[in-house]
Amino acid sequence: FEEASLVTRFEFDGPSINTDAGPNNLYGSGSEFTLVPAGRSPQAISFAGTNTSHFKIEHISVLGIANHSFSILY
Repeated sequence: FEEASLVTRFEFDGPSINTDAGPNNLYGSGSEFTLVPAGRSPQAISFAGTNTSHFKIEHISVLGIANHSFSILY
């Protein structure tokens, strides 16, 4: 990476899995996934493997990253 910044962080173990714990307080939603039990790190989600399984971050365009590539770390 030439440059990297944390823009959102969903821990999937709080009172609402849709809550962004990162610096921008974005909202996420999705369907057809299950929570993976917590181990040494925060929980995760496991997608059902269908063409409608997803997790979407709302209003990410406010970050000014339209038409830019991005990475998802898991």
